[in-house]
Amino acid sequence: MIGYLIGDDSTIGKPKGVKMQGLGRHHDSKQNQRVKGHSLVQGLYVLLGQHFPLEPRLYRQQATCVQEGVPFQSKIALMIEIIKQFEPPQDTLTHVLLDSWYSAKAIWKAARDRGFLITTALRSNRSVRIPDATSPQGWRWQRLCAYVESLPDAAFVPCAWPRNPEHRVWVHVLNSSVKSLYRCQLIIIRQHLDDPVSRARFWASNDLQADVEQLLTHIARRWDIEVFFEDVKELLGIDHYQLMSAQGLQRYWSLCWIAFSFLEEHRGWLQTQRQRHVTLGEAKRDLQQIHHRLLVAWITDHALQGTPSEQIADLLAA
Repeated sequence: MIGYLIGDDSTIGKPKGVKMQGLGRHHDSKQNQRVKGHSLVQGLYVLLGQHFPLEPRLYRQQATCVQEGVPFQSKIALMIEIIKQFEPPQDTLTHVLLDSWYSAKAIWKAARDRGFLITTALRSNRSVRIPDATSPQGWRWQRLCAYVESLPDAAFVPCAWPRNPEHRVWVHVLNSSVKSLYRCQLIIIRQHLDDPVSRARFWASNDLQADVEQLLTHIARRWDIEVFFEDVKELLGIDHYQLMSAQGLQRYWSLCWIAFSFLEEHRGWLQTQRQRHVTLGEAKRDLQQIHHRLLVAWITDHALQGTPSEQIADLLAA
């Protein structure tokens, strides 16, 4: 049974923050620029369709750490800490999923030391080892961008995208080594063969036994943490805070994760009852409806017992 340990970071903009601890200027992918705010480094464990957020971590830039008198930890170090401290359930195989920012050898080593599988995105400027009969060692390093340009269309096979089986992507897999990593399967994904090669996406996985379909399943699973960030911002307001201390901020995020876990458990129950996929928003609305029905029943019960309306109002306000 595979459990996915997915890691990523999210920028929470605080343009008017002045005295808040932990503030810095971080890249916001939606605005495609650096913004003033906090950077949340997060792990999310996914097992049997259920999502379990791990302890939130606040990333501080070096200048912020000097100003606040705390030790500096890079995002890489924070992610390694998440991997080292994670305790998976018994009889499960853990697969770490990360984007290209975390495709560092130290992170791969941390996962390998724990006996975990790992799949990370790669930037096109990384290099892969390819055969070369003219080279003394029989191989050479080649940039990924150049490697994909050298491939004919026949090197790509059409595959269904796991999150949307009706959508087809074109995939090329090479069992080789990526520079500054270990031996792995290189996965190149193109949406359309007539797209510019600059739009190709690259991944590396140490699951050397996986076929193309299984590799795509691993890669598609990483999207869960993007959905997680969107849900907790929209439904739980993890960015709607005015807290001055870093400790208070992490406590607030932790409370949000507790609320998320409660909603996630109810979502799982609803899926079993309705025999279909249920969103976190649906779970929230269902709980609100349950609460409203119980509230109406409570007011009705007091009214039938002859409780004065003024007393009912006082009880509600208590």
